[in-house]
Amino acid sequence: RGREMFLQGAADKLKREQDKRKADLQRRQAAERRAAAVAEAHRRERDDVEKQERHETRMREAEERAARERILANNEGISWETRLSGVRSDAAVAKGIRNRADDKVVLPPSAWRALQNAGAASSDRGHMFFEVSRRAGEASGTGADTTRRTHVAVLGFDVVEGTVGLPPAVLRQLGVSTADTTGRAGSRLAEGEKKEARDFEDDYASVVDVLVSYRRLPRGTYCKLQPKSTDFQGELASEAGVDLRALLETAMTRRCTLSVGDEVVVSAESLGGSVPGLKSYALRCVEVQPDDAGAVSLMETDVEVDIVPSEDYEAAMRRMAEAEAA
Repeated sequence: RGREMFLQGAADKLKREQDKRKADLQRRQAAERRAAAVAEAHRRERDDVEKQERHETRMREAEERAARERILANNEGISWETRLSGVRSDAAVAKGIRNRADDKVVLPPSAWRALQNAGAASSDRGHMFFEVSRRAGEASGTGADTTRRTHVAVLGFDVVEGTVGLPPAVLRQLGVSTADTTGRAGSRLAEGEKKEARDFEDDYASVVDVLVSYRRLPRGTYCKLQPKSTDFQGELASEAGVDLRALLETAMTRRCTLSVGDEVVVSAESLGGSVPGLKSYALRCVEVQPDDAGAVSLMETDVEVDIVPSEDYEAAMRRMAEAEAA
């Protein structure tokens, strides 16, 4: 009798151990299945991300090809570009030039020879224009992958080889502070100019790497400007002593080109300071016509100018709409 009880106990213990091993195995298998499912989900997610990245790359490359073809068509088949070190230049001011001086750059002599060889320097082509672009963050080390660009005319071809002389207004369009910039010719900045430059931009660089590309620009017929602040409508546009039309015309005659994204700075001081106490106002160009090149020439043309509600006003309207929808 005792032997039978011992055998029964051993059998029960064996069964419990087998049941435990079976349960452990089932748990391990379930955990492995869950891990495999998670790994498969991650793999599919990676595949989806890579597929989306490949699609975006193809779309970006197609857009870049279309942009290059459009530029080449606008340039009438002429292609020329070079990478140069941009330094501040006050050459136009030094020569006493006031009109059309804000965006006239100085290129090296080799650029003139290359443009002649490319067929861009013939007299029947009229004014020569260029796109100047820069990767934002290159000087500051932020790693940003945003390209800042603007368009310019040319003052001359007598700057040091490997460099391009950029007026302060062009440097600001590229996101480069002109305060205390070294490596340039001309007089030192006055304190007021330094403050103005610091007020405009986010970056500092004494020398900045830029890409200069030949462009043919159509004569502008229309542009749309957007004030950055409601102060423009609230102060300048409503001031009885200010001729707004003359103010905008004066701002335009300081430039040879206008690009979408450019800032146009207007100030009552440009009319002789007849209205004291008024500050400068920045207006961003949001549209130009013709829009083939995203920029237009302001030379020898009359441009209709529209002013739209400020960025601050539009932001306030968006916040109001979001609050009502919430």
